Amino acid sequence: MLRISSASSTIAVTKYASEKKIPVIIPFTNKVTGTANNKYIYQFNGKEGALFTDAAEKCVNEFKGKNVLVVDFNNNIEDEGSEFAKYLETVATRKNGAPYKRIKFNQSTWSSVKNTLSDSKENVIVLATEEKDLVKDPLSQISAWNNEGLKVSVLGYESWSNELFTAPETYYYSQFKVLNDKRFYGYNTQFNQHFGHPKTRTPRFDLIGRDIMMSLSGETEGIQSNIKWQGKDNGGKHNGGCYLIKISEGKKKLVK
Repeated sequence: MLRISSASSTIAVTKYASEKKIPVIIPFTNKVTGTANNKYIYQFNGKEGALFTDAAEKCVNEFKGKNVLVVDFNNNIEDEGSEFAKYLETVATRKNGAPYKRIKFNQSTWSSVKNTLSDSKENVIVLATEEKDLVKDPLSQISAWNNEGLKVSVLGYESWSNELFTAPETYYYSQFKVLNDKRFYGYNTQFNQHFGHPKTRTPRFDLIGRDIMMSLSGETEGIQSNIKWQGKDNGGKHNGGCYLIKISEGKKKLVK
């Protein structure tokens, strides 16, 4: 398992792995070249969009029966948020028979979006950007609508950081789940006995290593990550597994 931080470093590594037929696990960087025909490369942090399939399926299932509205931004920049929103609509159309409603964000007319919201069921607004500076004003208005009695949740992205906690309830997808179950506490007890008290930062690097190695041994779900190796038979593999997390009242909980 190699901790590689630059794209240039991966060229020599992927070449060596192919020539020597040695499996190489790259847990952090997603800037890996030379994997198309190299079955010995395993990327935990895959390229942009690697989690879209699993994340979209989880979102569409969770949002079934809810009033979903996708909000596009006029920033002329395609980022992971806007690309995921497009993919989400494709999956929603396939599974539900119709796409979600879409609008363009406009500062002067944003308040009128309230007219498209339902007062009888949960509304989910998909803010189609990972740029947290673009969502501050919409999130402020969404919070106000909730104070007026509407139930409005948001689908956001990990890159929003603290902005994830602005709306009363926010969904986001992640490679890492909330660590509060029996498996984690059991692992933590053993870790403490052998190595002392672990660091509290998340994600836990020790668990990234543990889950990767156990997934290659046949474990179906790790303690911190649900690793699903994907890729062509003769090419490199990347992780496509994720979780859907919901923040409610300032606390994170696992949805799926």
